Amino acid sequence: MEQSGQLILNGAVFALESSSDTKCYLFDSDEDEGTLTIGFDACFRKALYQGEWVSPSICINAHETGKTSVQALIGCTYRANSLEETTAREDTFYLYEHEPLVNYQFTIAGLSEGLVHVLLEGIAITDGYSSPRKSSPFSGDFWLPL
Repeated sequence: MEQSGQLILNGAVFALESSSDTKCYLFDSDEDEGTLTIGFDACFRKALYQGEWVSPSICINAHETGKTSVQALIGCTYRANSLEETTAREDTFYLYEHEPLVNYQFTIAGLSEGLVHVLLEGIAITDGYSSPRKSSPFSGDFWLPL
């Protein structure tokens, strides 16, 4: 099994880029000894979005899991509920420029052959320079290497 999946941004579909930059991170927690943190980077292939060819990427920094094993993460959901929270966490969405996310949640849906199945949804800022800022809903379903 290989890394695969897609991101849907306001109806536009982007295939997951199979690269060393696309991966899930598991680290030992600094806050809760013996437990794990989880985060991921996902890069996507260039596709047409509102008349322009773009290659989005998402960076979700470490979330405390309270779990002691990778298998215990299956079925768990992690979220950031506000722009303030995603900004403080330095979670970003790249479309034209790195921007914070308005909100998101992701669920670990499964594990197989060194890959983690991630389901993701939320709202991304797609143009932080416009007034008011433009944002769009997104969803993702992908398998990332651990």
